[in-house]
Amino acid sequence: MKATIEREGYGNSEKVILPETGSSHPRRKSRRVTGLAMMMGVVLLLSGCGGNGGEEPVQEVDLSEISRQVEAFGKVRAADEMSVSLEVPARIQTLQVRDGQQVTAGQQVMTLAFAGLEEEADNLRGELAVVRAEINAQAAEVSGETARLLQELGYAEKQLEEAREDAENRQRLYEAGAVPKEEMERYQREITSRESQVENLQLQLNQQAGTHQIQVRREQAALLENRLKRLEARLNLPFLEDNAVICPFDRAVVSGLEMKPGDRSEAYQRLLRFIDLDTLQVEADVLEEFIRQVEVGASVTLIPVADRSRTYTGRVETIADTAVVVNNETVVPVVISLEDADEFLRPQFNVDVFIDVADE
Repeated sequence: MKATIEREGYGNSEKVILPETGSSHPRRKSRRVTGLAMMMGVVLLLSGCGGNGGEEPVQEVDLSEISRQVEAFGKVRAADEMSVSLEVPARIQTLQVRDGQQVTAGQQVMTLAFAGLEEEADNLRGELAVVRAEINAQAAEVSGETARLLQELGYAEKQLEEAREDAENRQRLYEAGAVPKEEMERYQREITSRESQVENLQLQLNQQAGTHQIQVRREQAALLENRLKRLEARLNLPFLEDNAVICPFDRAVVSGLEMKPGDRSEAYQRLLRFIDLDTLQVEADVLEEFIRQVEVGASVTLIPVADRSRTYTGRVETIADTAVVVNNETVVPVVISLEDADEFLRPQFNVDVFIDVADE
C-alpha cells in the first residue's frame, strides 16, 4: 500500500504519494497545514527514489509554496450600530425608506407625530413668556437699588446652577477615578460659597419694598424652565431632527423596520436600527485546538461565500478570553478587521477565514 499526504487548498486538493503505508485525513472546519509534516514527506520522497527500479514517479514538494494557516468560518458584522427608540409615544406619519435600504448622513427615514408632546411644550413656552413679562414689568416699578439687587441675584443664581451641573459631571469622573478627591472638595466649596451669595442677596431683597411679588414670579419662571428643559431633553437624540428620524452615520443600512404609516409606537419601543457600514468587521470561530497558534495582529485572508472569486485581507484584532460551544464544538471567538472592504460586502455575509500562523 502507499501512503498519501493530502495538501488541501481552497477549492482543490493535492496529494503526494509516499512509498509507505498511511492514510488521508478529511478536511475539518478549522485546520492547520504544518511545515514539519511536509518536510517529513520530502524526506520520505527522497529515500524512496533510490530503491527498486519499478517505483512510480513521485512529485517534489516546494516548501516555500506551502501556506501555514488556521482555517475558520466567519460572518461579516458591524462594530457600530444605533437602535432607534423614544421615551414618549409617537405615531408614524410618513416612511421614506424600506427595510434593508442603504442611507447616508442626515437622510430622512420617517417623520413622527408626538402625541400631545409638542402641544405641552408650546404651552410651557407660552406660560414662561407671560411670567417673564410680569417680572420685567414689576422690576420697572421698583427703586434703582432693588433693580440692582435683582440683577445681581439673577446672575448669582445662574452661576450657582452652572456650578452644580459642573460638580455633577466631576462627580461622575471622580467615581470613575479620573478626578482626584482634592478637586471634588474644591468644587463643593465653590458651590457652598455661591449658595451663601444667593442667600445674602435674597435677604437684602426681602428688606426692599415691592420685591416679594417679583421673587414669587422668579421662582415660578425657574420651575417652568426646568419642566421645559426636561421635556426637550426627551427629544434631544442624535437620530432626531425636529419630528424626523435621520441617519446618524455617513453610510448605514436600515434594519428591523417593521412599522408603516399610521402605526403608533409606545414609549421605549424600538422602531429600527442603523447599521454603520464603515465599521464592518468579521467575527470568526476558531476551534480550541488551534487557538494557541493564532496571534493578535496576524494577517488574514477572507473569501466570501457569496462570490468565491473575491478575496479580502484583514488582521486579527481581538481574541476572546473565553471559549463558547457552537454546534457541539468548543470554539474561541476572534474579531478580524477588514482592510479593503468594498460595496459588495454586506452585514451577515458568510466568509471563509484563513489566518496566517507564525513559524514555531
